Amino acid sequence: AGGSLREATRCVTRFPLAPGRRCLSGGEAAPVDASRPDGDTHPMRRNREAWDVAAQKYVEETESLPDPGASLEPVEVALLEPVVPGARVVHLQSGNGSDDLDLIGLGARQVVGVDFSAVTVGAAQQRAKGLPISYVVGEVERVPLRAGCADIVYTGKGAHIWLAELQPWAAEVARLLAPGGTFFMYDVHPAAALWREEAGEPILREDVDYFGGVRTNDSFPASAIARFSEDDTLEAQERQWTVGELVGSLLDQGMVLRHLGEYPQPFWWPGGEAPSWTRRLPNSLSILCTRH
Repeated sequence: AGGSLREATRCVTRFPLAPGRRCLSGGEAAPVDASRPDGDTHPMRRNREAWDVAAQKYVEETESLPDPGASLEPVEVALLEPVVPGARVVHLQSGNGSDDLDLIGLGARQVVGVDFSAVTVGAAQQRAKGLPISYVVGEVERVPLRAGCADIVYTGKGAHIWLAELQPWAAEVARLLAPGGTFFMYDVHPAAALWREEAGEPILREDVDYFGGVRTNDSFPASAIARFSEDDTLEAQERQWTVGELVGSLLDQGMVLRHLGEYPQPFWWPGGEAPSWTRRLPNSLSILCTRH
């Protein structure tokens, strides 16, 4: 594990670190800022710990995850194909790195993934050996890369629900992008949290408020935490955001909205479709913005 972390946290010269930041190495833990989320009582304060535990699943799956070309959804490929060739891509909340392999396959010059879990970063880098893909441990509110280093900032596939605050995230997106750069997100639709399937029909959940709040994750990473941890108190906390809040936070940074799409397909469901949801309810969305 130590070797994979050393490999995972090497910096790349085309994505220089921001002043005062340095590349982590040798399994060194990323510095933790207790102010984000605020203080020891914030409900999302243990998310990094929870994800480090759950990411052991990624370590196990290093050799068994889908081959390159099988991770990006068709709608993503259609929207990214015109802009990815030759681009420098920063992938925020990069997870197991499957999407990064596909971005290289679409013609990206280089991809740098950013994730706050050192275990996740280590697993992703193992899969990316020999490719122009590198990873750094960092928080999306304070990405350790220089301003203007990216032609594309990419994120999604279960990312925005882990953001404690939107404005610092959107500000970092704008800071990282070079003039004329593109931000792209393909993620779970915020409304998808409002229902569950029961007897083949979608049932409205009474414990979820579309307009905000923090809730305990009950799918993944919860299943992996239960498997790999003996700590019964360890939980991952999600934050509910609306479509308007997501788009508005980017527009507040001077970004220009070029595309907003909503889709019935739940990308996380085997085969991409859940019978009770097909063509009836929004399960995923895409956002594409550009920076002046």
